[in-house]
Amino acid sequence: MPAAGFGFPAIPGVVYDGRHGALAMKDYSVQPPRAIPGTDYTVLVPKVDTDGNDVGGVRSVALQVPVGTYMGWNHRRAGYMEDELCGLQGSYIPFAKTAAERGADPRPSLQERYGSKEAYVAKVEAAAAAMVRDRFLLPEDAARLIAEARQRDLGF
Repeated sequence: MPAAGFGFPAIPGVVYDGRHGALAMKDYSVQPPRAIPGTDYTVLVPKVDTDGNDVGGVRSVALQVPVGTYMGWNHRRAGYMEDELCGLQGSYIPFAKTAAERGADPRPSLQERYGSKEAYVAKVEAAAAAMVRDRFLLPEDAARLIAEARQRDLGF
């Protein structure tokens, strides 16, 4: 699927090419196992928000109050099947700290989106409390996430 249909932002240095890991039934009677023609599974991928983070499913505190883009895919580096998908290996692309640092990156910087560390921590506290209330997060895990937010250096 093209980046526009998927909603992936034009992050400098990141190439979204629409590929995903193909799934098909395999014949294990031969080595290496081979895909059986005509048995492909339909692979669905979620749309993403303006930061490039998945919008479907239960959104963790890290996705509700992000400090970067978290992707479930990654490309291999030069010399190792360059630009092929790297199975089971995701990516993290941090947001710029300030508007001046972000340049052509369409994602707002940490300073633009949170304004202060106190505002960031307050958003983490609110997201964690909602997840505890909705029974998606244990109170002790919420406390750990809030403590980590208080310790995080946002760099502005």
